[in-house]
Amino acid sequence: MSRVGERSLGYEQPASEQPVFDPFSGTTTVAAKEFGRFFLGAEVDEGFAGLAAWRVAAAERGALPQEFSERFWNEA
Repeated sequence: MSRVGERSLGYEQPASEQPVFDPFSGTTTVAAKEFGRFFLGAEVDEGFAGLAAWRVAAAERGALPQEFSERFWNEA
């Protein structure tokens, strides 16, 4: 992992030892998933919670950039 990635997630210990909490279930949640970190996201808006779940699932499949682009252009 790059030093930039480590600094942006704020850890020096192994990934399994520090969970990531994202109170807005956004980019930090996706980054944590991509780095193999345990994460917990929170979102009060049901629509944004669904979008966050979709983004995490796409990141799990390794298809986030492609699927995000397709979703953006199909809704535009």
